[in-house]
Amino acid sequence: MLSEPIVLPWKALVATMKPGFCVYIFASFIVPSMASVPLAAKKLYFMSPGVICAISFANTPRNGSIVPADDFWPRVREATKHYGVLLIADEVQTGLGRTGKLWGVEHWNVVPDILAVAKSLGGGVMPISAFCSTEEIWQCMMYPNPFIHTTTTGGGALACSAAIASISVTLRDRLWEQAAAKGAYLIPKLEELAAEFPQVYKEITGRGLLIGQHFHTPETGYKVAAGLFKRGVLVAGTLTSAQTIRIEPPLVITQEQIDEVLNRLQDTVAEVSKTL
Repeated sequence: MLSEPIVLPWKALVATMKPGFCVYIFASFIVPSMASVPLAAKKLYFMSPGVICAISFANTPRNGSIVPADDFWPRVREATKHYGVLLIADEVQTGLGRTGKLWGVEHWNVVPDILAVAKSLGGGVMPISAFCSTEEIWQCMMYPNPFIHTTTTGGGALACSAAIASISVTLRDRLWEQAAAKGAYLIPKLEELAAEFPQVYKEITGRGLLIGQHFHTPETGYKVAAGLFKRGVLVAGTLTSAQTIRIEPPLVITQEQIDEVLNRLQDTVAEVSKTL
């Protein structure tokens, strides 16, 4: 059971601010395991009311394309509403169709208060990011002083033109549906490969075209990445580790290209398995 609800703390904070000042307090939790009851939600339930104004989560953590438990986002949403805490969805990597939905949080029918988007927003040609929210939440950024938050390059015409084109193409071609269909084909193929080479793979995770190949050691992952590079396939590790190698192709990748990647990956993994 949750304790008695309180007045929205972010509103209370804004109400006490002096003109010309705006304060942001965020609590970002790194969840070590998504397979069990959400640790972050438990922490939020027992936090001192009024201390936290907003929390931010990526819906598939960047350290390996791990899909959270089905109750994770709904429970976090429940807790944030109960305590009047703003929920920020980090859609920097997952937004605009990558996971098979336009926004990653749509997999759990959760509507955040704030949505952060970048990367694919620029269509692969321009760096641009955006903070998306409701009119109510924007008030503290607009009134009484709309210059509380400024940026040197904000609203750049070239970057914004790229973003408009990216959004238009994504919606016109329904790219999230392509990501869902291609992921539904690719992930089982990768799981078959992992089952064939258990000495190489630990597991395959992901959704849509945000996929993680998890290896037993970083050294093994490095060998696989190096073997793919040699065969003309570019992949990325996670931060500074090669223990998880990500597969994040363009959403417009063709079926023929997917099959060719799988062929080259098969050759690479077979080669690496002989060295273990």
